[in-house]
Amino acid sequence: MSIESIQQQIRDYIVSTAIDDGQADSLENDDDLLQILDSLQILRMVIEFESMFGVTIDNSDLSPETIGTINRIATFIHEKKTGR
Repeated sequence: MSIESIQQQIRDYIVSTAIDDGQADSLENDDDLLQILDSLQILRMVIEFESMFGVTIDNSDLSPETIGTINRIATFIHEKKTGR
């Protein structure tokens, strides 16, 4: 699975569950999700991504460096899946 396909699945999830149409139109892959989503939305997102991508996201993995943007989440998940 490519990083680009992971990014698209992440974007699709966020757009369909967490933000309105106006925000969706301007959402960029480097936008700070911690400023856009509330803590409950982030928790739900993490749980969904574990299921969606077949990875385990430990509490120690939860930081702005790993879940702060679509790009960071995609890179993190890609590395988890490929063992890098």
